[in-house]
Amino acid sequence: FKFAAICDAVMFVVMLFCLPETLYVRRPEAIIETNNERLSFKNYGHMLKLWTRDPALKLRARQFVLPTIKMMRYPSVIFPAMYYASQYGFASILPAVTVASIFTQFFHWDTLDIGLAYGGALTIGSFVGELMAGMVVDWFVKHERKKLGGADPPPEVRLKAIWTGEVLVPAGLLIYGFTLTYRTAWIAPIFGMGLACCGLQVVTTTCYTYAIDC
Repeated sequence: FKFAAICDAVMFVVMLFCLPETLYVRRPEAIIETNNERLSFKNYGHMLKLWTRDPALKLRARQFVLPTIKMMRYPSVIFPAMYYASQYGFASILPAVTVASIFTQFFHWDTLDIGLAYGGALTIGSFVGELMAGMVVDWFVKHERKKLGGADPPPEVRLKAIWTGEVLVPAGLLIYGFTLTYRTAWIAPIFGMGLACCGLQVVTTTCYTYAIDC
């Protein structure tokens, strides 16, 4: 967790000074700008300023709250968000808050052993799940596009890919729980964690792409 905190602090500084403000402002002069003007170093440097005299670009508290409230009106956003949040709680948070005490008691591991096992399992699981999710979602979209004669399918087609995560997340959690209950080898619960995280990544990609497509 200390390492993650350090990485977050470094990325905060990088984003603060090296990324432009992404607040979208709808105004007439923005339409007539050319691509070359928008991508020039002068304009990019102007967007990196921590303050601006342009009233349209001044951040206000409501700009952080209103977009979220507006998006919550759409079922295609709120339901995938709730589903992803619950799956994240089970597949990621649950092992995170239990692995240290359980592995210390059952296997007499120290902090380094637990960190490597937990971090390694979730990293590998996330990596495999991300690759799998992209292929599964793309397969469903391409398959449906062929059936429609090349036309773009409705966004709900992407939701078919969520069944992969729907199976992998509970399967991984069951493996994690049963293997700890019956005191099997340490590799078994770690495999369960990785499998659950793999399924979670499929759920994540599917929910994000579906909401964006909508």
